Parts: sequence; C-alpha cells; structure tokens
Amino acid sequence: MKDRAGVRAWYALGIVVVATLFGFVDRQVLVLVTEPLKRDMHLTDSRIGLLLGLGPGLFGASGAIVTGWLADRTARQVILCGCVLFWSLATAAFGIAHGFSELMIATVAVGLGEAALGPVFYSMAPDLFPGKTRPLANLIYYGAVTIGAGFGVALSGAVIGWVGAHRADLPAGLAALAAWRTAFILVAIPGVVIGPAILLIGQVKRQSARTQEVHQPSFAGYLRHNGLAFGAFCGSIGFYGMALYALFAWMPPHLIRDLHLSAQATGYGIGAAISLGTVVGLVAAGVGVKVLNRRFGVITPLRLYQTAMICAAAPLVLQLVANQPWKVYLLVGIQIAVSAMGTALSPTLMQDIAPAELRGRVIGAATFAYAAIAALAPILVGGVSDLLGAK
Repeated sequence: MKDRAGVRAWYALGIVVVATLFGFVDRQVLVLVTEPLKRDMHLTDSRIGLLLGLGPGLFGASGAIVTGWLADRTARQVILCGCVLFWSLATAAFGIAHGFSELMIATVAVGLGEAALGPVFYSMAPDLFPGKTRPLANLIYYGAVTIGAGFGVALSGAVIGWVGAHRADLPAGLAALAAWRTAFILVAIPGVVIGPAILLIGQVKRQSARTQEVHQPSFAGYLRHNGLAFGAFCGSIGFYGMALYALFAWMPPHLIRDLHLSAQATGYGIGAAISLGTVVGLVAAGVGVKVLNRRFGVITPLRLYQTAMICAAAPLVLQLVANQPWKVYLLVGIQIAVSAMGTALSPTLMQDIAPAELRGRVIGAATFAYAAIAALAPILVGGVSDLLGAK
C-alpha cells in the first residue's frame, strides 16, 4: 500500500476546500444583511432566527443524513457537484425573494446543499489519503472549514461594501435591486464553476470493497454496539455548537445594530479573528498531541477534546459583557483557538471508529446530531430578543 497521496487526492482536497470556503460566503451574506433584510421584508427577530437556524441548521442536518447514506452507495464526486450547484442556485434565489416563505425555502435549500461537504469528503479521505497523510488531510480540511467561517464573513462584507460603492457600474438589472439582493446573486456565481470542477476528481474506489464483501455491517448494528459512546460525543459537541451558533449568528447583527459598525467592518473584524484563532488552535492541537501523548497515549485526542470544551465556556460567557468591537474580536479569536485545539482531530477519530461501509452514514449522523442541536440557538435567541422588545 502506498504511503503517499497522489495528485488526484490533493486536487480533491483542494477543490473541496474551495467549495467549502465559498459555501461559507453564501451563508455569511445572510448574517451580515439581517438589518436591511429585516427592514425591507418587515421581519421580526424571531423570523430572522428561523432563517439563520432552521434552514442552514436543522434542514442542513437532515441533508447530512441523506448525503451520508448516498456517499456509501454512489459516486461521491457527483453528489458534491450536484450539491454545490444546488446551493448556488438557492443563494441566487435570495436575491429575488419577495416574502418570508420564499426566503425560508431558499435558506432550506442552501442548508441541504451545503450538508454534503463534510460527510462526503470525510468518507472519501481514507480512500484517497493512505497512512499518515490521512490525518494531515483531515486537519487541512478541518482548518479550511473553520477558517472558512472567517473567510466567509470577510468576503461577504467586502462584496456588500463593493456593491454599495459600485452600484452605477453594474448592469441595469442588478443596479435596480437593493444592495443585499445584488450581493446574494454575485456570491452565487462561483459555484457554477466550482461544481463541474469537482467532477474532475473522478470515481474514488472504496478500499474495503473487495476485502469485506462477506461481512456488511448495518448502521443499526453499529449503534447497538457503540451507541453510548457515539451519543456522548454527539451530545457534547452539539451543545457546544449550540452556544457557538448563537454567538456567530447574532454577534454580527449586534455589532451592526448596537455598536453601529458597517457590515463591511464587521465582516473584516470577525473574519480576521476567526482566521487567526483557527491558526493558533491548530498549532496548539499539534503541539498538545505531541506533549500529552507521552502521558495519555492513544486517548490523548480525547483528553485534549475534553479539556478544550471545558475551557471554551469562558470566552462565550465573557461575550455577554463585551461592549467594544475590539473586545468582541479578541474573545472570538480566543473562542475559536480553544475550540479548534480540541476538535481538530475529531474527524480522524470518527473515521477510525466507523467501518468503511458505514463511514458516510456515521459521519452524516454525527453531523445531523451536531447541527440539529446547534440550530436551536439562533431561533431561541431571536425569540428572546422579540420578547424583550429589541428593535
């Protein structure tokens, strides 16, 4: 068996990373335009919370189950291509929506399309990256996902700022639209190129297809034997994700609404904080594994994960009293650094505990559990905001 990944493997990683980054751009535009969207469409904070949480969160989580199941049975590059094109069209649909129902349909479609990336890539990674290259590939993709949140906010802010400054230079049809509508249409365009580029990965054969034909484990059987450990992992990361979703769904509107920053400045500030925090967290994870491995051995990633999840509560609580932009950005950076240190190795752990034939479904189920719990946060925050009379 080869110990080094080939050109196709690195191309697959690269194009999926690019798709992930632009997927975050499509999602973060919605976060940054909540104020003009709320004003133009006469929405309450409760409805904004539904758009931010129910669509990309809960329905996206349901999509992870489906795409995980498909990843175990069909051509994975085709699934990825279709999902990228689907969410790109759904993003453009935001630009022409005329009511809350149409906005909700569009955000559900975006969530369903984006749900494929994690389960499908993590299903492909062991078949593309042999030996020690697999944890490296997982770490790179994990870093891209985390940095992608920062990239998405920053680029979304840049697009919104550019549209506002260059309305007169746009085609008549786009210039006549509100700036937030034009921004949705523009950020949807890259997906039309990225989707077909994913097809160039080609068919990725599953390594165990020949060696394990006699025994094909069922997902139900897997849960019977591993349900307690699997449930504990999903629950812990899900409730942490709930706090994180609340922070990142409503922190940009807070900065714009209460601290009077522009969408562009908010995007740049939070984007930089997330990106720098991710780099620090990934470096800390690598150092932590080397240092702690001497004491804890094979359970080192678990111990690092447990410690990080406990420590991550502090910056979340301190956000409640952060009343200046620089304090918000600093706490966001610390939050991301601490959480990345603990969760960076979780994809590799999940691949190790899942049989090859069930890999897509196990990762899809974990993604569903995480996102379904976390998706409640924007909805709850929006409802509480309305109850308290926020404007």
